Formats: sequence, structure tokens, C-alpha cells
Amino acid sequence: SFIGFLLVSTYFYGGLCKLNEGFLQVIWSKMLLHLFLKIPANIIAQNWVHYSGYLLGITELLGGVGLLFAKTQSRSAQSLIIMHLFILIFLGPFGFKGYMILWPWNISMMFFLYFIFLHKKRTVVILPQAAKGWGKLILICWIILPAFSFWGYWDNNLSSNLWSGNVPEMIICIR
Repeated sequence: SFIGFLLVSTYFYGGLCKLNEGFLQVIWSKMLLHLFLKIPANIIAQNWVHYSGYLLGITELLGGVGLLFAKTQSRSAQSLIIMHLFILIFLGPFGFKGYMILWPWNISMMFFLYFIFLHKKRTVVILPQAAKGWGKLILICWIILPAFSFWGYWDNNLSSNLWSGNVPEMIICIR
């Protein structure tokens, strides 16, 4: 299914984009560990705690790759649904309440994962369907072009570069 293929690409690039120091500093250490979980700064500063944030990106990346294979589709979909549930807790009433706009995205992603990969327990064949007809264009736009975002030649938002802490930003200081 094309939606299944888009999910694979979204999770793959979403996880890959989180493998950077910006994600570790801003999202992992500051937002998640310090502000949400209230872990003291001296513990967060320890190397193993700081660099363990890479596990989130690796888990998302591997979850996306796991959706490609019949043997791992079910487990990958389940782990990604758990990831989205955690994100809803993190961004919801018990966490950062200001990000309610992300609730529809995470809820819809859980529904997509459930109905495409878990409902009726059938294997979803992704790559052969994606390489036919208009699927070739989708293949180019969702697999090849997002890789160019790492060198600044493709849009970050079109590359599943979501909550990665590495998007360009500008700070303006005025007296």
C-alpha cells in the first residue's frame, strides 16, 4: 500500500534526522529529561544519559525499516504505536500542554499503523507496489529527495525532519 510506504519513509527519515547533537541538547536533555521528567542537570550531564537519547532516533528508524518486512511488521507497528502514545503523554495534559496541535498527527499515525499493519493480521507488501506507475514518483519524492535535505537541497518539512532539533533557526536580539 502507498500509505504503508509513506509510513516507512516517514519513520526512517524521522529517526535518521534525530541522530544529531541538536536533538540531544534541545529535545532529549532540555525538554524531555529536565523539564518533563525533572531529572537534575548533573545527572543529564553524564555521557551515558546524554547519548542515550540517540536510542529514540534509532528506535524510530528501525521501526520504519521493520515495517518493510513481513516478519517484523507487527512488532514494528506495535513499538511505533507505543512511541506515539508516549509522545501524546509528553505533549498532553501531563507534559507540555502547548503542543496540542500535534495530537491529531500522532493519533492519526497510530490509526494508520493499526489499520494497515495490525488489523486482520495480514502482511503488507510495500516495495513492489511502490515501484509501479505513479508509485515511482512517490518513490522519488519520499525516498530519494529527502536524503538531499542533509545537504540543504530539499525542504526539511518534506523530509520528515520532525522534532529533530537540527532545523535552521535565527535569534534576533533587540535592546
